[in-house]
Amino acid sequence: RILADEAALVIAVDSDATCINRLYETIRAEKIKNLLPLIIDLSNPSPAFGFDNTERPSFIDRLAVDLVVALALVHHLCIYCSRYLLRVE
Repeated sequence: RILADEAALVIAVDSDATCINRLYETIRAEKIKNLLPLIIDLSNPSPAFGFDNTERPSFIDRLAVDLVVALALVHHLCIYCSRYLLRVE
């Protein structure tokens, strides 16, 4: 939410639906137009799908971003999702 004051578009991603729903309510109440909240599990992001996996690209392929701010992401992937630290890129 802090980044939305300075950026053209902010995509907020979390697997916690309650957290994203609260953010959505705040966005609506404060009429923030440049913040998109998405419920996505980054340990298992949306894959490409459709005929030959080409109709819809994966979540990662759809991202066209200038900056990624990963707050608390590494410890979630390592501890809660059982990912090895060396595999978290």
